[in-house]
Order: sequence, then structure tokens, then C-alpha cells
Amino acid sequence: MKAKRVKVGDKVIKLKEDRKLLSKILTTAKTRPDLLSKMEDIVGKYEMSIIPRANFSPDGAMLLTADKASLMKLVNDQTPVQVQIPVAEDKPQVLIIDAMPEVRCLKKRATTTKLGHLKEAFIQRIKWKAAKGRYTEMYVAFDEWRDESLKDKTRAKRSIATVSTQLSGIPDGSGFDMHDGMCLKKTSVADLLATNTSKTQMAAYLAKGLLEEYRRNQDVRLVVTHSGLISINNPHTLPQDFSTHNHEEADTQIPLLLLHSLSLSKYKHVDVYSPDTDVLVLLMDLASRGNAGAMTNIIMHAGKESAPKPIDIINRVDVIGIRKSQAMVGLHTLTGEDHGNKNIGI
Repeated sequence: MKAKRVKVGDKVIKLKEDRKLLSKILTTAKTRPDLLSKMEDIVGKYEMSIIPRANFSPDGAMLLTADKASLMKLVNDQTPVQVQIPVAEDKPQVLIIDAMPEVRCLKKRATTTKLGHLKEAFIQRIKWKAAKGRYTEMYVAFDEWRDESLKDKTRAKRSIATVSTQLSGIPDGSGFDMHDGMCLKKTSVADLLATNTSKTQMAAYLAKGLLEEYRRNQDVRLVVTHSGLISINNPHTLPQDFSTHNHEEADTQIPLLLLHSLSLSKYKHVDVYSPDTDVLVLLMDLASRGNAGAMTNIIMHAGKESAPKPIDIINRVDVIGIRKSQAMVGLHTLTGEDHGNKNIGI
């Protein structure tokens, strides 16, 4: 990685040996001018970098695909045109929600002076979605933030500045003492989600509040995942082997929760709320392998609240075909989910 200075015209360009093709060509042209006439053969036949083509750059950050979000539109635009979205009719209805997009939508208002107000706003968002159907099963999945994950470097680049040390009594990088009465006058929602520790605390706080809201509700089975735990509201119970999980991302938790629901019955109407392209390809892979059954509807709601975009997963699999639907799951491995949790023990 030693920097090399190359003069081009009246400018001096600093180059490092990396995976960029232009840097390779310029470095080779400067150090081995006798090979310049063979450049096409060299580029085509030989690896010119010490760094292999992989999912990670030298500093450990994941190489992201900038236009991955366009895949969802391409899948939905495939002919024949999307047919009428199936309705639930008499089928039992299931609701699955990716929690963190809902958390990021929370805004501080003039009346939001305590953390309990923010929790109430989150609960109301979930209940608002629940009111759209006659759901007897609800699943809410929170992400996890593991410091040992290879994705931690990528998250660090995405995140805003870490929690300010000016916040009273909060040392840099640590969490908050989260409770309903916590004052938010000098703390923004972004501050609450600025570090792995604080995001983990926030997920646990909101998950427990949501479970408490649905406590003793015999009509709705509410399952919430956070910090590797799978919890359910009283008086309902879960199987003993379904009390923990080892999935870092909500992306892979959603198929896990869907398969758990389908293990009880495959005659259901399932609504999944998530804006993530990875969730789309994972659900299409699940459906293409026959795990959903012939009588189950899976509708993914991927658009914004002002412009909803329901996608019929079963219909999309039929349109694109089973083999392409199964092949797309590779995009999740290469671009959406790192290999960190593979190494951690998933």
C-alpha cells in the first residue's frame, strides 16, 4: 500500500496499489514502459493486485453495490404486469414488521420531552399497521449490532457522528440509562441511535414496551425479537427451541419468523413491511423452494407510507421463474449481508 507519485502533464498524482483498474494501468505504464504495447493482454490475463477480488476493501469495509435498490423495481416491472394483489378473504392474517425502519421514522415533536413519549409513538406506529387487517399473529424483528461483526466497519461509515461527549454524563461510545422518564430536551433521536450500544439499548427498550402493550391480549400472538431473544406476549407461549436466535440482521430474521408461522399452518395471508431489497430476494427464495405452500399469500409492502408499493411474492416467483428467484439470493450474500456472522457462529 506504499504511495507512488506519478507525473501526468503538469500535475502529480499519488497512486496506491489497489483494485482500481486505472491505477493498475498507470502504475504498470510508469514502471514497465516496455510492456505498454501488451497492456490489453496483461489486463486480460494476469491479476495485477495483491488484493483479491472479494467482498471487502483493504480496510475491512464491505464493498457496497450502489444501485442494488433498483433490483426491486426491476423485479416488480417484469411482464406480465402485476396482477391484482390477493386479499386475505377468510385466511388467518399474519403481520411481520422490520422494526428499525419504523424507529428511524420517529420524530421529536414539541410534546416529545421524555423517552416514554418516543416509545408511545413507536407503539402507535405498530398498532396503526396492525389496524389495517385482522391479524391474529404479529412479528416485530429488531436488528442486532455486534462489535465483532465484519459489518461493523460499514455501519461506522454509514452512521452519523457518535454520541457527543457534551451530553450530560454520557461518556463517548457508551449507552444511556433508558427509562420512560429520561429527558430528551438535549438528546435527539440520532443521538439515541449513534452507537451500537445505544441502538441495542433502544431496541430492547422498545421491544419490552411493545410486549407490555399487548400483555394479556389473547386475540393476538405478538412475537418480538431483540438481542438474540425471541419473546411473546402473555398468555401465549413459544416452543422451547424457539426462544433464541443467532441472526444479526432483521433481513434473515423475517424468513425465520415466517417459517415459524407457516409451521403452524400453510393456509395464511402474510403482510411483510420492509423497504429492504434483501428481504425481497430472501422471500422469493423461500417461496420458490415451496416453503410457503400453494394456499399462502405473501405480500411485501416496500414503499413509503405516502406511496405504498405492495409486491405479491408468489406472483413474482411465477413471473420470473424458480431458478432466477433462487439465484437472486446470492445478491444478499454479496451485497446486503456480510460474512461476519458466518464466522461468529450462525
